[in-house]
Amino acid sequence: MTQSLLTRRLIALIVGSVLAVGWLSIVSIAAWADDAPYRDPHASGTITLCGKDGQPVTSGSVNDRPFVWRAVSSQAPPAPYDGSDALVSLYVFLPRQGSSPSDWVGVPLTAVTEYSDDAHPMAQTTILDPPLNQFSDQIVVKNWDGHLQLRMYSSAPGLPTNTNTYAAADIAVHGDAWTLVSGGSDACGAPGDAKSKETYLPTYDKLVKQAERKRAHASSQPSSAPTSSTSADGAGDPGTPGGSGSASAAAAPGSTGSSSSSGTSPIPLVAGLVALGIVAGGGIWWWQTARR
Repeated sequence: MTQSLLTRRLIALIVGSVLAVGWLSIVSIAAWADDAPYRDPHASGTITLCGKDGQPVTSGSVNDRPFVWRAVSSQAPPAPYDGSDALVSLYVFLPRQGSSPSDWVGVPLTAVTEYSDDAHPMAQTTILDPPLNQFSDQIVVKNWDGHLQLRMYSSAPGLPTNTNTYAAADIAVHGDAWTLVSGGSDACGAPGDAKSKETYLPTYDKLVKQAERKRAHASSQPSSAPTSSTSADGAGDPGTPGGSGSASAAAAPGSTGSSSSSGTSPIPLVAGLVALGIVAGGGIWWWQTARR
């Protein structure tokens, strides 16, 4: 075999290895970033996350309080949850690979909310509601590739919470940041209003003032690392406020089981594939050189 032919074959092998690594890397990143890695057959309709300015919110920090200003469903709830006394609540669930969505663990992000637009149920947040990071000590947040599922549950006086069908959205958490990967984008302008039941608490105003003082104090403290971030209402979050509303970290209706698996990023996989391609190319080159 001539030197020229050996060289061409070596180049072809190296190029093929690099192309294969690149293709696998692109597929891995696309699958990780563009959509949730699961499907929930009970999800019907989407949730649009909204800021105080009435515009859709697609990213933020897990430290934000409130998480978003408002969550709006794309569709009306089923009967008998469609009456004038209907209520909704926003929950966060931790997808667990290999288990049914009905078995995922969930906790409330908001108290129950009254809303006036029958076609677009709305869950309203307050400064008393928890940030996403409140649950990291209780349940592993990065559960299935860092994804979390949001659900909007309907309820009404005298009726159990409807967990059979619900509007949903999916977010991915990486470090302290979250990004919307599946959800609505055009429901923030829906007519009507929403009011959290927390605002009816006799001590609501006092609790809000306590939370605001804690926020101001935390924002004035020097720190070597950021402890606050810009939230959906435009202010930094100091941590847990001095009081608690009705959106506590309790198990969601109908949820069971626990979560212990940690999420994975495509970066280690990509790095490994690239290293494998380099090692393979180097090995082929050395082998061909040794033969000569």
